[in-house]
Amino acid sequence: MISRWMSPQDRFNQQTKMNKGCLEWQGHLLHNGYGQMRVNGKRIKAHRFAWESVNGDIPDGLLVLHKCDNPRCVNIEHLYLGTQKENARDRDSRGRNGFSKKTRCKRGHEFTEENTYKWKGKRICRACKKLPLPEPPKDKQI
Repeated sequence: MISRWMSPQDRFNQQTKMNKGCLEWQGHLLHNGYGQMRVNGKRIKAHRFAWESVNGDIPDGLLVLHKCDNPRCVNIEHLYLGTQKENARDRDSRGRNGFSKKTRCKRGHEFTEENTYKWKGKRICRACKKLPLPEPPKDKQI
């Protein structure tokens, strides 16, 4: 039984379970699948608690990332430090970026190598850029 009078480490240990190599968090989950616990009245993600309990404080500007791509995993062997940019690159390479899954632009043109270019990290449809601007309605006078 988990008690609020237990140490954070004991509560943490009681809320984990091995599953296919991952030590998965069994406690409260956030909407995105990451575990969360309270430590001294403050909410903290379970994988960050796991990292800090073994390695100490997380340096400013760094995140705790998952090698296993399992947000419930708190296995210290599956965690590493990285930047937000590295985290985004990892997410994109695993196909979890919703925009990278889209195969067509908002007007239905296919995102092909010939029809697409990148600008400020976004895919731009060349066909849409070639379309003329819509004319104002004829009944409206300017």
